[in-house]
Amino acid sequence: MKNTSENILDKIAEESGFASVVLDDQGREIGSSNNNSICSILYHSHEFAPKCAEFCGEALKRSEGAEDTIEYHCHVGLYCRAKALKHDEKSLVAIVGRAFTKADSYRQVTERAISGDLQQFPPDQLFENVLIAGSDNSLQSLTTNFESLSASEIAGTFALVSKAVESPPESADEDILGISEIAEAPLPPRAIESDEILELGPRLDDRLSDLFPDEIMEWRSIFGSFLTLDYTQACELILAFLSKRYDLDTMLWLERQDQRLETVAGLGELFERRSVKIAISGDEPRLVAAGRDGSALELAESRQDLPPDVRRTISLFPVMIGDEVRSVLAVGSAVSRALAKRLTQFCRMVASRIEILRLRNEVARRDTLSEAVTKFNENLQKIDGVDFWLHLTQVSAELLRAERASLLLRTKSNELRPMASVGIRADLSGEEKLGERFAKRTLEKRKPLLVKDLSSINIALAPPDRRYRTDSFISYPIEIGERGIAILNLTDKADGAAFSEYDLEVLRAITPQISVAIDRTQLKEKAGEYAQLSVTDSLTGLLNRRYLETRLTEEISRSDRHSYPMSFMMLDVDEFKSYNDRFGHPAGDEALKLVGHIVKDTLRAADVAARYGGEEFAVLLPQTTSQEAEVIAERLRQKIEEAAFQNRQVTVSIGIASCNPSPSSSMRDLISAADKALYRAKQKGRNNVQNFGNFEEARENVH
Repeated sequence: MKNTSENILDKIAEESGFASVVLDDQGREIGSSNNNSICSILYHSHEFAPKCAEFCGEALKRSEGAEDTIEYHCHVGLYCRAKALKHDEKSLVAIVGRAFTKADSYRQVTERAISGDLQQFPPDQLFENVLIAGSDNSLQSLTTNFESLSASEIAGTFALVSKAVESPPESADEDILGISEIAEAPLPPRAIESDEILELGPRLDDRLSDLFPDEIMEWRSIFGSFLTLDYTQACELILAFLSKRYDLDTMLWLERQDQRLETVAGLGELFERRSVKIAISGDEPRLVAAGRDGSALELAESRQDLPPDVRRTISLFPVMIGDEVRSVLAVGSAVSRALAKRLTQFCRMVASRIEILRLRNEVARRDTLSEAVTKFNENLQKIDGVDFWLHLTQVSAELLRAERASLLLRTKSNELRPMASVGIRADLSGEEKLGERFAKRTLEKRKPLLVKDLSSINIALAPPDRRYRTDSFISYPIEIGERGIAILNLTDKADGAAFSEYDLEVLRAITPQISVAIDRTQLKEKAGEYAQLSVTDSLTGLLNRRYLETRLTEEISRSDRHSYPMSFMMLDVDEFKSYNDRFGHPAGDEALKLVGHIVKDTLRAADVAARYGGEEFAVLLPQTTSQEAEVIAERLRQKIEEAAFQNRQVTVSIGIASCNPSPSSSMRDLISAADKALYRAKQKGRNNVQNFGNFEEARENVH
């Protein structure tokens, strides 16, 4: 049986909803009611007791000389008010509050419990009875009765003990809050792209009645199972429990993300019909006021074409952490006054518990994101120039767990060119008006497009033959500075789920690396183009003499090392001077272009053709014997002879030189031998092929 003073502490706690504690002059607790579970654990822990002593332990000394109560925030951010007492010449201090008044303070403690210095304590004990106030002012206004009590009323029957005696903490969750009235002034209109918008409607303003004990026990049973679940699972469990317990058929659990309210879990029509938009933000003053006062906010459907008795209503029950709306329970079916009272209190009780899971989920997401970005960067570094675009698209899709993805590059003409794609129907080269449905607009706006359900927005459906499995996709612009350079499209998540804001967060983290990789590749390609220009003949498009001689030296060395045969041929356009004199130099240039085109088209992939100078051409034939070179040369001669030149027939004379591996092989010897074979072909009447024979024989003739 509690004594009178303990009943007074209970009365203070019940009236305020916060903790009420009495300490002796040694800082020992001799009585308490509704104590904060964080205080109960930390105050008696070896590591944190000294820190607690600096605040509540020193409260008596600091308050003895004060006329009124003193106030302070302790080392974990709890707000307290303390009053010095005298009883039987013993000095005591009464403390009320021990509550969080700032969302950030509470959030910091939960993060410390998840991954910091408080993780040594079991979360179910540390957060068993967390007290949260709307503001410092709410606590100040609730201590009037406390300050008017005399010392004898508070401490009269407490026996001073030699060590702290702590009463079992009693939850503040049974405290009942009233629902205050909300002004009915309408909210300003919001630009929401939907035909079904919900706007502020009537108010709920009845006082709460006492809850039945069996309901409190049921709620606490549900809360007790939270620690085995992740955040989303807990939200789903809340809705399933409320649906079964109170016969509610459609609900949403909304989470505040920046100023938006985003759906975390849902059931019934509200969840299935995603076209319904709730036109209210998380920082809307009326919603915040409802949460502070323990109110529900009722919304009415804004469609004016519906009669009043048909327009749907939704009741919003804010879930507050400090003075901030963190979550909202949205109920889409009719809610009686009695049920509204229960749901309001339920949201008050569940707030700290669901926030712990949300922050735990946030920390886990940050860790997962960091690991994912690290792995992505490692994979990105392994990508070489071969199939760069395909590999880049693949590693991006794997990170987002998307079965289908495409990477489109913006061209100089502002069109989108498909660079790579993965998944079903991966070839986009034949697509007409590529990117017209959404990609082009996304790149122009430079804002990512996240679609959770394609049927809920005004975008044309993809052709049936695309065979998409889901209606969710992401179109993400890739930029360098202020310039949009590409767009990454992802769809068909492997698990069939919709893409989420977390997926956007992942893309925000990796797209800078993608941008750099694309930019480097494009610079390399441009450098390659410039390098190609320096070794390419501008008239025929073939390689030039400088490049050919470098390759010839390399190929001779390779032939020596690996004992490969190699051949080389020289071509000269017959009587080209007379062609120029008769038809003019422009006509001569056209004739040389056609010869170069025939040479390029006739050769194999490994062969190297070059314009050697004037009307002379040269061809390097790696791993080609003398006999094989003769066959290739004869085929080439015939094609040029049969080609339709603009003014008259054009023929070529060809000289071949081949070499076997030899330490004495040199580029100059091989060219000289081929040139002598070409001279012989000219002597034999032109338009024929001559083979100089073995390289050693060529050396004897040269020297």
